[in-house]
Amino acid sequence: MLEQAGTRGYISDYRGIRISSTEKRFLINRVIIWNINKPDGTTIGQGATFSSWKYLT
Repeated sequence: MLEQAGTRGYISDYRGIRISSTEKRFLINRVIIWNINKPDGTTIGQGATFSSWKYLT
């Protein structure tokens, strides 16, 4: 997923399981991931946003 975002510049509609800092598992939906670039075009990281998630038991 991160490689695809790196190649295309972004991805949308990603879905995956993450683990919180308190070690709770949660599912994220409808995630958008994009590259963060310096003014010269060099990629320095990636950002993400999502509005849909739920804890897993």
